[in-house]
Amino acid sequence: MLTGRRVLVAGIGGIGAATARQLLAHGARVHVVDLDPEKLAVFAEDVAVSSSAADLSEPAVCDRVTREALEAMGGLDGLVAITGGSGRRWGDGPVGTLSAEAVERTWALNALPQIHLLDAFVRAVEGSPRPLGAVLIGSVLASRPNPEFATHAYAFAKAGIEGLAKAAASRLAAHGIQVNVIAPGLTRTPMSARAQSDDSVVDFARTRQPLTDGGFVDPEEVASACAWLLSTREVTGQVIAVDGGWSVC
Repeated sequence: MLTGRRVLVAGIGGIGAATARQLLAHGARVHVVDLDPEKLAVFAEDVAVSSSAADLSEPAVCDRVTREALEAMGGLDGLVAITGGSGRRWGDGPVGTLSAEAVERTWALNALPQIHLLDAFVRAVEGSPRPLGAVLIGSVLASRPNPEFATHAYAFAKAGIEGLAKAAASRLAAHGIQVNVIAPGLTRTPMSARAQSDDSVVDFARTRQPLTDGGFVDPEEVASACAWLLSTREVTGQVIAVDGGWSVC
C-alpha cells in the first residue's frame, strides 16, 4: 500500500511506535524523531530505521530533523506528527484555575511542534512529483469535551491543530499535498497510564468508548488510520475520529 513512500514519524510513544511499525509493514521507509534519545535509539535499532533526537518546539530544530529525514531516506513523501502530551504536570485543568505556565507549556508541547513540522515538511517537498501527505494527531477533546476531562489548555492546543490542518489543506490541495487530522479518544498509551490505573476512569471509558476492548482505544487502530490517510489521494482537510464511539455516545 505504501511501497517506496518515505515518511517522517515524529513522536514514538504508543501511537508513534505502532504507526512506524505499520508503515514499515506496508512497504514504506521511515525516519523517526523523539525527544528521548535513549528510547529513540532502542526503538530505531529494533525496527531498523534512521532517527533524530530533538525537541520539536523550535522551528529551526524542525527544519533540521526534516532535512535529516530527507537525507537519510533520499527524499520525503509523508509526515505523521504525533508529538504532544498532557500538561497536568504544569497545572493544566479547567479555565479559572490555569496558570500562565500551564497554558504556555501545554501549547508548546502540543501545538508548536505540529505547525513547525508541517511548515518544514511543506518547504522540503515543494515541487516534488510524488504523492504527498501529512497527518497530524489531535484529540477528541478538541471538539467533544467532557467535564470529567477538564484539561482546557490541552483542548485549546488540540483544537488549534484542527484549525491549522483545515487552513493548510485548503491552500495546499492545488499543490497536491493533503493535510488531515486524526482525533483519538482515550488511547492505551504511556501518556494515559494514570487513567488506565484509575477504576473510575476505566468504568467511564468503557461507557463512553463502548467499541474498545477495556475502554481504551488500541494504538494500532490509530496507526491504521494514519496508514490509510497516507495512502489515499482524495481526502484532505478532514478530522477523522478514532475514538471507540466517544463522539457519538
